Amino acid sequence: MDNSKPKIRADDSSDFPSNNPIQALAFELARSRANLRMVLDNSDQAISSVDRDFRLVTFNAVLEGLMRQIWGIELQVGMDLGAHIPSEDERAFWQGAYKRAFANEQFTLERIYDNPMGRAVVEFSFNPIREGEAISGVAIFGRDITTERATLEALSASEFRYRQLFETSPLPMWFIDIETLKFLRVNRAACELFGFSEAEFLTKTVLDIRSPVEQATFMKDLLPQFQDLRDEKPIVAHYVKKNGEQIDALLHPHVVEYNGRTARFSLVTDITERLKAQRELMEANERFRLAADAVTAVIYDWDVVTGHSIDTPGLLPLLGFDAKVDENIDNVEWWMSRIHPDDRRHAQAVIDRALQQEKQYEVEYRVKHRDGYYVSVWDRGIIERDAAGKAVRVVGSAQDISERKALEAQLEQERNKAIGAKEKAEEMNRLKSSFLANMSHEIRTPMTAIMGFASVLAESIKDPEQHEYATIIESSCTRLLATINSILDLAQVESHQIAVSLAKHNVNVETQRTCALLEPLAARRKLRLQFSPTLHGAEALIDPQQFDRIVTNLLGNAIKFTDEGDITVRIKMNSEAEAPLEAPYHSFMLGDTPKEEYFRLIVEDTGIGIPPERLSDIFDEFQQGSNGLNRTHPGTGLGLTIASRLVEAMGGSIEVRSAIGVGSTFIVRLPRNMSENVVEEARTSDPATRATILLVEDTPEAMKLVDALLGTRYNLLHATNIYQARQALGMTDYPQSQTLPDLILMDINLGEFTTGLDLTRELKRNPRTAQVPVVAVTAFAGQISRETALGAGCVDYLTKPFTSQQLSRILERNLQLEASM
Repeated sequence: MDNSKPKIRADDSSDFPSNNPIQALAFELARSRANLRMVLDNSDQAISSVDRDFRLVTFNAVLEGLMRQIWGIELQVGMDLGAHIPSEDERAFWQGAYKRAFANEQFTLERIYDNPMGRAVVEFSFNPIREGEAISGVAIFGRDITTERATLEALSASEFRYRQLFETSPLPMWFIDIETLKFLRVNRAACELFGFSEAEFLTKTVLDIRSPVEQATFMKDLLPQFQDLRDEKPIVAHYVKKNGEQIDALLHPHVVEYNGRTARFSLVTDITERLKAQRELMEANERFRLAADAVTAVIYDWDVVTGHSIDTPGLLPLLGFDAKVDENIDNVEWWMSRIHPDDRRHAQAVIDRALQQEKQYEVEYRVKHRDGYYVSVWDRGIIERDAAGKAVRVVGSAQDISERKALEAQLEQERNKAIGAKEKAEEMNRLKSSFLANMSHEIRTPMTAIMGFASVLAESIKDPEQHEYATIIESSCTRLLATINSILDLAQVESHQIAVSLAKHNVNVETQRTCALLEPLAARRKLRLQFSPTLHGAEALIDPQQFDRIVTNLLGNAIKFTDEGDITVRIKMNSEAEAPLEAPYHSFMLGDTPKEEYFRLIVEDTGIGIPPERLSDIFDEFQQGSNGLNRTHPGTGLGLTIASRLVEAMGGSIEVRSAIGVGSTFIVRLPRNMSENVVEEARTSDPATRATILLVEDTPEAMKLVDALLGTRYNLLHATNIYQARQALGMTDYPQSQTLPDLILMDINLGEFTTGLDLTRELKRNPRTAQVPVVAVTAFAGQISRETALGAGCVDYLTKPFTSQQLSRILERNLQLEASM
């Protein structure tokens, strides 16, 4: 007895019902049962039914296999299914389900089973069976949804990954409701492209960001396409960003369901620049086509099979041949034979390769004219193929480009000349820089001793006449040094060697320091130098060294050209009122006023003034109010030039206002840049008394000068070469001392293979000496920059020759810094 199928089946021994009505009904019943069996056995669901006593009435092969797999039982019609369920929990589940079904409830439940084949998820549907008004049984449909459940879980994970991709994608994306045209969701990239926040986007429709032209035509021409669910072709649209800028975008739309709404998901690509380039290319091509019509060219239609050209207009003006008169010139062999021997192989190879596999070819070569000279042509052919892909026809043109080639040759020659001139100029600039650096060193080194000892003599000599002589020497050295510094500064500015290093400083303090240094010079000319600080937040991001040079040059210019009266220096913020230009003053300005917050440095004098026609010249090199034999004031005429270049390097502007016989006012406007991350100005404190300084210097005169200037205030150690310096710092086998100095004055040029910068780098790599501050001292002012010295590990930079005040200021500043750390 086959228990795999229920016992309601037809009697297969009868093929056709007899005339007996009972037999006919029996046959029909059997056939119905057979049809039912066929339906049951061909279903992909597990199907069964039970009576009111929970006995199995009907089942199919799918259910039988499922029960064998999860419970290990064999099904039979009439069996009490509940009695064969293996676990108490499972019996309770099925009995509870049967009771609900017999209570006239139709429902679906899921059940998870673990078996040797793995975990299975089965969905059971319970349906009451009615006979009239009564419920006679329950039909159960079972479906294995393991794969479906895994797919849903994978889909959920995929959706999570998709959401992450949507939010983090660098490409703009959005969802738009097809009916309302409202934005449903946009990603971060779309917000960044258009300038709207996501909240702002969600209050808009796609019409709100379309260009005015498309807004007028959208509802009529574009809306049907937008709402066509079958249309997912890429489109180009014109949009307006939040700032009013119009852009072109390529959209790749897809119709999707989003939160129960039919929407268009679009990937948006900004193609504004691409379309602009395409339009420019099309315009260029059109211009080229028009130009081609106006020049000499051969238009040919070449039958590849026969080798003959159907039409060759333009041959006479190009090569001097007439196709209507001259014989045997209508074939390709004739044309190829006239190509220059040096070009023929290349041209033949390009054309043959194109005939094999390409759509077109382009090649340049030279063709011999009837008169014997060669004409340069640009040959371009479009290839036509038959159904088999074999080339059968070429339509092309050979355009005369001889004039263009000649022009290119001329341009190449001019280019080579320009490159040669540029290289020569660069070489001359390098030679000039090298000359200036060497001359700087040769002049500054002896001047250090001359200027320093003149200062010492001026302070120590009591005889009035000799004191005057020493003062004249010192003053002359100062003037010569100013001239050298101006020339070197200009060389650095012109060669872009000056770098700006910004840090937070108090501009009142920095300006006051410079004014204090120049006040004696003004006093000697019986001028009153007054400084008026700002009261409205004096911190700014400046390079103190470059700012000092700007103030020094402007003050030096004011002192030079003022014979009597006052020189006033002010610091003002841009929030403070600025005096308007009034008659008889005229003005000229270099650079643009900073757009951000800025401060003003104002230097005002009561000097001779500047003629209006000369205002635009005073910032040029070597320009003064008086020149040549009429020159009334000394100087190089570089101070204002250097000041203006430094102001430009710091992102500011400089303005001059002047009137003849009344005076001049220079206004420097520099950005404060206080929103940046800045290096705070170093705090200072009183230096330790009798600090120890190691002087590394190979010039005896310079060493003796430092002894004279510092010997009464500091403990001085001396080293004339690298070895002695290492010995003094305890870096050799025979150290002079185990105690480190408080500061090192390091001459850069020590006349050896190892420079002072090399020794400084060595000190900074040694943990024992790394914290000792090193001040670079050099006469190579133009060659070794402040940035180079700081990059090697130096804390400051001093140029020879120097004054006693400059040396003292350097030491005090850096010994204070050391004491505060």
